[in-house]
Amino acid sequence: MNMVWGRIVAAVWLLCAGLAGAQQEVAPDPPLTSRALVQARLERAAATIDQARGQGALGDLDAVLKSEYLTPDLSDWAHHLRARALVSAGRGSEAEALARQRYAGAASGYNFKSLISILALRQRWAAGAQVMLDVPKARISDLNAVALPVVETILNGLERAGDKPLYAKVLAKLTSEGYQGLYGGKTDDTLRLRHIAVLTGAGQLPQAVQEAKFLETPAAFVALLADRRFEPLWALPEIAALTPQLMQERVRARADALVARGISHGGEALEAVRGLRAAGDPLKAAQVAADAVGPVRRRQGGARYAKAILIERAYAFADLGRVKDAAAVFDVILKQFPEEPIAVKLASARVLEGAGQAKAALAVLETLDMEGLSAPAQAVALAVTACAQAVLGQKELAAEARDELAALGLNAAPAALEAALCARDDAGARALVLAWLSKPELRGAAVAALQLYEEPRTVLPAQLDRRRRLRALIASADVQAAVFPHGRTMAWSFQRATAVSY
Repeated sequence: MNMVWGRIVAAVWLLCAGLAGAQQEVAPDPPLTSRALVQARLERAAATIDQARGQGALGDLDAVLKSEYLTPDLSDWAHHLRARALVSAGRGSEAEALARQRYAGAASGYNFKSLISILALRQRWAAGAQVMLDVPKARISDLNAVALPVVETILNGLERAGDKPLYAKVLAKLTSEGYQGLYGGKTDDTLRLRHIAVLTGAGQLPQAVQEAKFLETPAAFVALLADRRFEPLWALPEIAALTPQLMQERVRARADALVARGISHGGEALEAVRGLRAAGDPLKAAQVAADAVGPVRRRQGGARYAKAILIERAYAFADLGRVKDAAAVFDVILKQFPEEPIAVKLASARVLEGAGQAKAALAVLETLDMEGLSAPAQAVALAVTACAQAVLGQKELAAEARDELAALGLNAAPAALEAALCARDDAGARALVLAWLSKPELRGAAVAALQLYEEPRTVLPAQLDRRRRLRALIASADVQAAVFPHGRTMAWSFQRATAVSY
């Protein structure tokens, strides 16, 4: 009996020793004795929140908020992260109260952005809209601190809730008071189009025409002239005069004006480069991108714009058929911006596949964790995979990718359509388009995709086959009949890539 008891005691001692050893392996957090350590702890908390573990971040944030090395700029971030963590932990009311208290006590763009984002996270669309409406025009800078995707999230929520009056009021305020977003330089065309649609639906055609004069991007022009929501405007002389060619000239004029006066921030640089590509001058687009990327990156908050500008430079080289140069730019981006490489790798894979380098495109995709990608990113990756495997004659692998695309639903319809065209599945492409057009919330994107865009300068046989199949599909009687209630197809002098993306 003593031997048995001795073994039990020994086992318990070993277990406790093992637990103690395991506990010793986890080093305690160092004291927050500098601003750098405070920032590092905040970055760790942000990463924890991004993993939907808000409760786990609260300890770090409480420690940071007590630190004497917490500077004013980091204090704003810390309070915002604490509000996000509270939402993630299921304490949304407490988070909203904290965000409102911060903005009331210190009205600033950052604290306003924090409040709006918390309301959006809580899906409190009407409350978020009212907060935006309450901002006086003199403090438009507070509104501009809110990123466009957050504003659009609230607008989409109001649409789904059927709150048309509040939706219209927010759009009127944003467009009339010159909301520009973080670095936009002007009111985004997507917001202006929403406002034009509201005005048109309300029969306020003169006001809608005035708003239409400010549109500048190819995608906006396509929507204005092809989406039947704007049909009451088509017969008006001012809109009838807006031919696709004239619109292309306006895009080019805007881009040239930005370059001539000197680009002041990343949003303008990105707009100029995209405008030059849309206007059919990829060589100048590549040059402007090269000149702008350095100054843009040196400005506060300019890194994300610098990366986007370099991606556009790579696309410009691809437009010129200079695939090696495009690939070299993508390599530079990955070296200079190693964080968040997913968008860069997806863009690189698309360019390589489009240039006929199917194996190289698949090699890029193999470096991505497909399970960890967002649904939109998965759609792009699967479309490239399906097309590349089809080119290589791997029909089963291409079919598997298409099946996974189908599982993503009609939100992935643009990518699924490309994959169907690659597989020469005309019947599947037709069924997809008809289903796409049947969804009211997706019809605008469907009408934009079903246009006759100009062919790229350098077109490989496989690409040419896809474009021919798409044109035949668009011209078919059943697709035209499905498009007609919601829009019309037109011939455009823009390339598809500059007006539609997925």
